[in-house]
Amino acid sequence: MTILKEPFFHFLALGVFIFATYAWLGDGDDAGQIVVTRGQQDNLVSTFRQTWQRPPTAEEFQGLLEDYIRQEIAYREASAMELDRNDIVIRRRLRQKLELLTEDLASMTPPTTEEIVAFYEVHKEDYRADPRYSFQQLYFSADHRNEKAREDALGALLQLEAGGSEAETAADVISLPRAMRDATRREVAATFGTGFADALAALPEDSWAGPVESGFGQHLVRMAGHTESQILPLVEVWQTVRNDLLAERRQQAVADLYDNLADNYRITVEPFMGDRGR
Repeated sequence: MTILKEPFFHFLALGVFIFATYAWLGDGDDAGQIVVTRGQQDNLVSTFRQTWQRPPTAEEFQGLLEDYIRQEIAYREASAMELDRNDIVIRRRLRQKLELLTEDLASMTPPTTEEIVAFYEVHKEDYRADPRYSFQQLYFSADHRNEKAREDALGALLQLEAGGSEAETAADVISLPRAMRDATRREVAATFGTGFADALAALPEDSWAGPVESGFGQHLVRMAGHTESQILPLVEVWQTVRNDLLAERRQQAVADLYDNLADNYRITVEPFMGDRGR
């Protein structure tokens, strides 16, 4: 579907027309006249109130008016002197304003239920929940035991498999949890590291296993429970899906805008040799 068929394009065209007409007509019959409207004054007061959580005093309001008038004078004089030409900061700001206008127009029409459902069906994998793990771990320090850390862990594993409990007291102490319950893979990775988290999926439940290596050393792990990764039902992620759909719509609107506006230009990219041309 092209931008010409989208409702927001019509709003955009209207907005551009109004903006162009306003720029062509100027600020009124007298180009040298500055009028601070009631609406502009309300905006000044509203901005001040949002910043300071109170209305401005009479003196502060007068300062706001003077600053607004100076800003308007500076803008008109700088424009008359063409100081805005070839200014990268102004170019970026104008581009930002154009894109924000386009995004706002693209968001004016709320997505329908059918559109949200269709978006979810296409992007289901984006709403997959992390697997979850419940486990205990015994730690064998690589710093203290050096190359014997894995060997000692294997010895402790044999003792545990034989029913011995002394292996638990032989483990080293570290400021990591001895157990995690119903923790997401992301939470495990943040605590023990990505490699440790990846290894958990292959471990059996209800028995000690390992050693599993982390950035800290070697670990014996007893898996108590493991919930597989699963796609969350739409009802649980409805608002997230809706927000993602609006974000994609805004992004596509900007892309369509440039695609259509580019047709108005003859674009030439000269050959560039980089350092080879110097």
